Amino acid sequence: MNEFLQSALYSIPVSGGPAKRLTIGVNSAPTFSPDGRRMAFIRRNATLKEASLILSNDDGTAEQTLATVKFPTVFYFPSWSPDGKLIALGQRSLDAKGYYAEAIMIHVDGGKIETLTQRRWPELVAVKWLGDGTGILAMAVDRQEAPMQLWEIGYPGGKARNVTEDSNNYAYWALSTTADSSQILL
Repeated sequence: MNEFLQSALYSIPVSGGPAKRLTIGVNSAPTFSPDGRRMAFIRRNATLKEASLILSNDDGTAEQTLATVKFPTVFYFPSWSPDGKLIALGQRSLDAKGYYAEAIMIHVDGGKIETLTQRRWPELVAVKWLGDGTGILAMAVDRQEAPMQLWEIGYPGGKARNVTEDSNNYAYWALSTTADSSQILL
């Protein structure tokens, strides 16, 4: 039995034709470098009790582990920066006070992990870079029992502001933007 979950990533030609399996053990949607030649995704390994951010070529070859954390810490929803230097993502951890989430950045050159904001969120997921690289959008819960809302977190600096502030509970996986971030799909 393989040590990581067997979710597979496929490439399907837009013009038709057979799907091609690129890799297995994929536990997130992939994010692509600005030039589209590389991708990154999260892989969780239950045997080693860890989650890793994996980089590869766009065809799934030449995989390399960029950063790894040990359970109960896990990564969520990677998003490659417009300048290609950083990958933003949500990170969920556990300490004596319970579970909390953070917005983090991982440097593509070297894998250094940097916390974007010192704010501890009950939940923070679906991270997406703004088109101009000045920050990220994230679906987050800012206090227990609050609905999932859209937040903008500035980069650098980590200043967070509510984009939505209503009673809707937005789906955590449904965050998409146009390339210039002028339109957001929730």
